Amino acid sequence: MKNFIEVVRGVDVVSRTEALSVFEVLAPVIGAAPEHKPAIDAARDTIARVFPRDDLVGVLLDWWLVVTAGSDPPLGHAYTLPGSVPNPLRDAMKNITDLTHRVHLPPGRWAQLRRELDGALGTLDEVLTLDSYGTSKLPGERAVWAELVRALAPVVTALRAGQQTDRFELDHRRYASWMEREGIDENSRRWNEMMKRARECVDIINRIVDLHQQVRPWVNHNRIDTVDALPPGGDLGAGDSRAGGARSGAQRPRPTC
Repeated sequence: MKNFIEVVRGVDVVSRTEALSVFEVLAPVIGAAPEHKPAIDAARDTIARVFPRDDLVGVLLDWWLVVTAGSDPPLGHAYTLPGSVPNPLRDAMKNITDLTHRVHLPPGRWAQLRRELDGALGTLDEVLTLDSYGTSKLPGERAVWAELVRALAPVVTALRAGQQTDRFELDHRRYASWMEREGIDENSRRWNEMMKRARECVDIINRIVDLHQQVRPWVNHNRIDTVDALPPGGDLGAGDSRAGGARSGAQRPRPTC
C-alpha cells in the first residue's frame, strides 16, 4: 500500500484502504483547524480520486469534509447521498447536512459544540455550589456566596432556558462589600480565598456563555440524532473499522454583580 505522501501527491485512483489511512492523519488536523487550507486541499484531492465513486468510504469522507470544514463536496455526494449509504446512518448524515443552510458554522462543528454545551450546562449546579471549591465552614462565607449566586441568576436562568445572554461582569467592590458586611477581614486568608472562588466561578460561567453564543440555542435548530456505529449493511470492509461511526442537536442589559 502507498504511504501518505504517495497518496496525497499522486494522481492515480485511491482505494478505500488508502483513503482511510490518509484521513487518519488529515482528520485530526482538519477537525482541530477547519480553516487549514493545505490540509483541506489534500483532503479534497484525495477524496476526489476515491474509486469507485459511490464507495461508502468515499461518500462518508465527502460528507465529512462538507460538514466539518464547510468545503464543497469533492465527489458531489454530501447533499445527495447515494444508495450505498444504509439507514439509520443515511438519515443521521442527512440531518446534519440539512443544518448547512441554518447554522452559521460548519454543521459538524456546530454539532460538536452543541454536545459540549449540553455537557457544560449539566455542570451548572456544581459550579454554583460553594463546597465545590473547597470546604467552607463559616456562615459568613455562605452568605457572601449566596449573594453571588443571586447576582448570577439572570445569566444562569438564560443559559438553562436556551435564551440569549451576555457574559457576567464581577463587580469586585460590591463583592468586597458583602464580605465586609459578613465580618471577613480584607486581605485575610478567608478574604483572598473567597475572591479566588468568585473569580473561578465567574470564569466558568463565562466560558459556558461563550459556548452558548456560538451554538445559539435560541435559534430553532432541530436536534440531531447520533449514530455510534455503522448499521448492518454499512460494513467498510475488513481492516477498515477505523472509520468507526458518524456522530450526528430587545436590547439586553449587561448583567453585573
